[in-house]
Amino acid sequence: MANDDVKDALETMATKQTTGSAAAVSMDVALEAIQAIQEGGLLTALEAVQAAQEAIQAVSEASRRPSGLPADAVPIHGASTVITEAVAVEIIAAPSALLALFISQVIINNKTIAEDPVITVQDDAGSPVPICSVLPSTAGGNGGNAIFTFDPPVELTANQALDGIADASVGDVIIHASGWVGTATV
Repeated sequence: MANDDVKDALETMATKQTTGSAAAVSMDVALEAIQAIQEGGLLTALEAVQAAQEAIQAVSEASRRPSGLPADAVPIHGASTVITEAVAVEIIAAPSALLALFISQVIINNKTIAEDPVITVQDDAGSPVPICSVLPSTAGGNGGNAIFTFDPPVELTANQALDGIADASVGDVIIHASGWVGTATV
């Protein structure tokens, strides 16, 4: 297989497997593999295509990771939590010492028809730090929803849980949060 054929095959593969900026980075990786063939002749065309495909897959996976995370961060999802009173309720448990939660999304659903509570999602440190607050409208009798997406994720204080609290007693407000846990950076 000629180098031009390898280049064409890699371009086709990159186009099919990635999109946006990941595609540009993947193409750079693929072209570097072609250059290695041309300069050193150490790899066969098939080996170059396989190496480029692995690189494209790695870049594609990395492109789904939000910016601003520590290298050791792993995904975490809290259980759907129901809030019925004006007391803090844990949404995602605190990680161990030196680790922090990095919150990337919070979903709030107000199933209470008669009430419009203000819901605050916060770090449960000594002086709680709100990361989002919302009044999910119950207009039309269907409850209300709010979705917050953070990119980069919001880093909580190290070794602190994520809590939700209503400003008054409510019927059923459901909160779900997801994000990452990794070494604290602040």
